Amino acid sequence: METFEILVLLQIISIVALIAGSVYLFTRWKGREYSYLFLFSIATLINNIGYLIEMTASDSNSALLGTRVAYLGKVFIPFSFFLFVLQYCEIYLCRTVKLIMAAFHIFIALLVFTCRYQKLFYTSITYTTEGMFPHNIYGHGIMYNIYTVILVLYLLGILAIVIYKMLHEPRRKRRIQMHYLLVCALCAIAGFAVFLSGVSKGYDTTSISYMITMVLMAVALSRYDLLDTLALVRDYVADNLSAGIIAMDEDNYIIYSNQPALEFYPNLKTEGEAVISGLLESCHRNEVVTIGERVYRPEYRKLMKDGRLRGHLIVLSDITDNYHYTMLMKKMTETDVLTGLPNRLTFEYAISELRKQPVLPENFILFSMDVNGLKTVNDTYGHSAGDEMICNAAECISKAVKGLGNCYRTGGDEFAAILTAPNVDPKAICEKISRYAFELDKDYPYSFSISAGYCTSQGYSGLEIEQIKEEADRMMYRNKENFYLINGIDRRTQSEAFEALSENYLKIIQADLVTEEFKIIKMDLNEQDSGCGFTEKFSSWLYDFARSGMVAKKDRDAFITATRPSNLRLHFQKGEKYFCFTYNRRVGDEYRPVILEVIPAKNFTDAFQNVYLYVKLQ
Repeated sequence: METFEILVLLQIISIVALIAGSVYLFTRWKGREYSYLFLFSIATLINNIGYLIEMTASDSNSALLGTRVAYLGKVFIPFSFFLFVLQYCEIYLCRTVKLIMAAFHIFIALLVFTCRYQKLFYTSITYTTEGMFPHNIYGHGIMYNIYTVILVLYLLGILAIVIYKMLHEPRRKRRIQMHYLLVCALCAIAGFAVFLSGVSKGYDTTSISYMITMVLMAVALSRYDLLDTLALVRDYVADNLSAGIIAMDEDNYIIYSNQPALEFYPNLKTEGEAVISGLLESCHRNEVVTIGERVYRPEYRKLMKDGRLRGHLIVLSDITDNYHYTMLMKKMTETDVLTGLPNRLTFEYAISELRKQPVLPENFILFSMDVNGLKTVNDTYGHSAGDEMICNAAECISKAVKGLGNCYRTGGDEFAAILTAPNVDPKAICEKISRYAFELDKDYPYSFSISAGYCTSQGYSGLEIEQIKEEADRMMYRNKENFYLINGIDRRTQSEAFEALSENYLKIIQADLVTEEFKIIKMDLNEQDSGCGFTEKFSSWLYDFARSGMVAKKDRDAFITATRPSNLRLHFQKGEKYFCFTYNRRVGDEYRPVILEVIPAKNFTDAFQNVYLYVKLQ
């Protein structure tokens, strides 16, 4: 068999091998590395088919046709191999650079196809029968020389990158894969060097060297799982996800990280071991990771195939919005809105956890506390003053137990505290609360104090936590009764007396002459209607009440003048303690004489001008 026939046979064998390799890659296509390798295989296949046409051509035109077909693939062979090596070695080019490089190679192919009409790539075409087989001899133009330099730079760049990665790679399996890449690069360089030297006498040895490179790559894929771990990663997530993705092989070495992951951890390539260790610890503890102002949840996955561990995957999912919403809901559920203290739900949960313990902490103390006189303040000064009183109580209690445990608002005027710090004197805590309350008491017209009780864990087990609560409550209520006794207040008798007295009045109103807010203590529901002049503002209501026909016409103007808030303020600011006005008002279907009495509240001042308004039949 002659040399020419052997070369043709080799060319046919290479085409068959490249078809098989392309099918193999297509069936295993699982990521960007496979895309570049598949492009390399198809480009080499087209090049070898074109070169077979050129080798068997009988004239110049047929040979030129083969050259044109070959260049459809040839221009993309080193380009795709270069991109594959960069991707495999985790060296990333931006999209713009890749597009510019691709455009350059397409431009070269166009120059070859139009070589009859310009001399940028080929300056001349001469057909010769000399050499191993008849072929065209092409004169080389400036673009051919530039293209050749680019190919040399591609191959040298590939060689440099592979050698560098191989020398710095600590993993044995990865080093073997790098050796295969090195052999592939050397094979391509050798074929190109032989062709340029002219030793092959016109035969393009790059077609065979590229085919051998493709075969070696296929062996590496099947025997050493060259791209296997990365392929599994691609199966699990897409490259363009916003989540951070870090993939490791079975030896826990990072083999892939997407762009978001690199933005989250700029030091990932240099301090990858520490980053991975921290993320795995967060996964184990089910903790979130905060990066800047965003919150991420790390998830760990094992990459398995055929029952064998092939690698590991960590995915960082952005849960910022859900996390903040969940924390807000949790805070709203567990926190008292008015005081900012943990609420009753949180307190009961803490008690339930203590109930599970066979023995309570040695230093455990439970406090029960209640604000004195809150209802009176609400009735006299309004609920805004009552809210202020509750917030002051929360401040006093929090300051007294700071650093010793937790305090809770468990009800309207009720508070509790759980202390576990060592060497705490509960009596001293109660004294602190009383002292802080007394300091604030001087700043307000109403009386402000807090009754407190406590019980320690001495002699109790976790199952008896309810008894501890009851004992603390009993002490608190004893102290509260003592407070009212000392201050001469009989709350039950007061309530009964008020109910008996109110039966004699048609209407009882508490009003603030400054803000003109008012509170109804007793009033006929039928009069709480716009038809009777009822509004939300004190002066407007009295004026409209008179104009609605509820006040007899002859007394109407005098009633409006007498009940004007500005006139009442002047009356009481002079030191008067009582105001009385008689007029006729409608009672049922007739007008009857009634007495209007206005009395200032006990703590009437320029700032707190609260009064009580009474109306009774004469």
